[in-house]
Amino acid sequence: MRKRTKFLALRVSVVLAFTILAGRVWYVQVVMGSYYKAQADTSKLRNQPVTALRGIIYDRYGRQLVYNAPSWNVDIVPHGVPAARAASVYRRLSQLLYGQPTPSQIEAIVQANLWRPYQLISIKENVNPDRAMIIKQLHTELPGVRAEPTSVRSYRSGLGQPEISLAHILGYTSAINPASYLANQRNYPAEHVQSSDQIGAAGIEGWLDAYLHGVNGNQQVEVDAGERPIRVLHERPAVAGDSAYLTIDWNLQHAVARDLAAGLNHLGLKKGVAILEDVHNGQILSMVSLPSFDNNLFSGGIKQRAYDSLLNNPSQPLDDLATAGQFPPGSTYKVITATAALGTGVADANRVIDDTGEIKLYGHTYFGWQPPPGLGPMTIVSALARSSDIYFYTVAGGNPLIGPMPSIGGERLAQYARMFGLGTKTGIENADEQPGLVPSPSWFNQLKPTPGLKNPGDSWHIGDNYNMAIGQGFNLATPLQMVSVAATVANGGTLYRPHLVERIVGRVVPRQGVLPRRTTIEPFVPSVIRRDLIPPNNLALIQEGMHLSVTPLPYGTSWNVVDPRIDAAGKTGTAEDKTPGGVSSPDAWWIGYAPFQNPKVAVMVLVPNANAEGAYVAAPIAHKVLEDYFHLPSLKPNWVQDVQQQLAPGGAQ
Repeated sequence: MRKRTKFLALRVSVVLAFTILAGRVWYVQVVMGSYYKAQADTSKLRNQPVTALRGIIYDRYGRQLVYNAPSWNVDIVPHGVPAARAASVYRRLSQLLYGQPTPSQIEAIVQANLWRPYQLISIKENVNPDRAMIIKQLHTELPGVRAEPTSVRSYRSGLGQPEISLAHILGYTSAINPASYLANQRNYPAEHVQSSDQIGAAGIEGWLDAYLHGVNGNQQVEVDAGERPIRVLHERPAVAGDSAYLTIDWNLQHAVARDLAAGLNHLGLKKGVAILEDVHNGQILSMVSLPSFDNNLFSGGIKQRAYDSLLNNPSQPLDDLATAGQFPPGSTYKVITATAALGTGVADANRVIDDTGEIKLYGHTYFGWQPPPGLGPMTIVSALARSSDIYFYTVAGGNPLIGPMPSIGGERLAQYARMFGLGTKTGIENADEQPGLVPSPSWFNQLKPTPGLKNPGDSWHIGDNYNMAIGQGFNLATPLQMVSVAATVANGGTLYRPHLVERIVGRVVPRQGVLPRRTTIEPFVPSVIRRDLIPPNNLALIQEGMHLSVTPLPYGTSWNVVDPRIDAAGKTGTAEDKTPGGVSSPDAWWIGYAPFQNPKVAVMVLVPNANAEGAYVAAPIAHKVLEDYFHLPSLKPNWVQDVQQQLAPGGAQ
């Protein structure tokens, strides 16, 4: 009896369970069927990228140079726009964006991206926050349209101010193009770069993009029929990009830009370069190229009119003259010629050459900057101090009129120029750097006839040796290369690779992954290109000559740098050059270092097409820059009056 009761209870339980299950199935399929069908039609899962915040850039003392400013983008998910309503959606969106872009332009953007129907397609970047809020509120009128918060780069600079001199160093970002997108996917797959990302396009932003970009995250999101998010189901957080600390001193950069701009404005000129380098490690403390530009114009996408204005500006503000400008170095090159003369045994401390003001050879007269009777008897020290062209003509190419004598020759002089780093890129963190040109007899003789450079039948001759010796002829150097020449002399003969990046701090290690905590990923380590470039005895003579250059008139050519508080050594340069229009207008140079006894910093100043000597233009600007470096009050409150357009009667010095 008890067994029969248990069996009956079991049967009842089974029947009851199936009854409940059948009722639930009926409820889901019949009663709630329409609801779940609507949900299935309108609710989907999407994987959406989470853009990483770009890394911050600081100066050497931790002053922030770049910010991530809040911004809004308006995007469209093509699949979310009903075909029947597309025209009205595009028309309404264009109205909210003040007609930019037009409805037809919006349609063209969407049509071009139908191959990726579930991705966010950018319609307009950097949208006014008020407009973005209105677009978000009108989501029922604008299916498929999204207003998304983002960030754009904001640079510590401003139009018409010297601070914009940082633009060439920092560079800017731009929307990623298809080629860069594929390259990033291939080279840095762990960073999950998206086709909508902003990437570094120039300067430090471009050079360190793999560090600054960060690692994009991902969200699995439930969206409605209009592709608007309902809830986040799963998230892989983004990792912010690394921070870069530069060798640049922001306050010094500002002061140097101000000094250079003051000198240029006094002469009514636009172009100039000033660089300061730590002589003991190659760190660039300040690097100014004027004119410059406001790199904030590129944040969120530069308008075509603004870009055309920059491109068509006759002063070419986008050009970084410090690293990509190639100029004849003029008499600053005599430092290299002196090194070659001493290194090859052509000259020593005692060899005297009479500077008569000219050398007449084969029907041609090669003038010195001081007309006949010239500067008189010169040693290598006095020749550097007084910038004797005749002395350096003679040691480079000889002078048959005063008898046979050893000379350096073009090939050996070219070898020494290359030892100082000329003719090749320095390797500084700038992709647009140029190498300059070191000519030589073998280079010229193999050169095909070229208009303006080589005529048919031409060959290298003694005059080319003369021109090369004083930084003229075919010689081309960048300002960065020439400040490194000064630094090499200052520190005892070590050529360092110049650097702009002091260290990188963060969690993202390109090609390796993400670290658990922030740390110094890339510390600065001085990079030596060449040691012991100049033997000590020879170095002492060159240093003495450069030191005596900074003495009062009528002796030294760097009299505008004389200041016992600074005690600099240096070399002026005035290089024959032409304006873009072909008008003759010399470049004004000064390179040097300070203090003489315990060098700390190398300096160079260049004013292209100054139509004046380095002694009158570059030297007084360099003196003011050195005052700012050493935090000294100005020796001459009206120092800019010393910047004058004057030329020596016989040519460059």
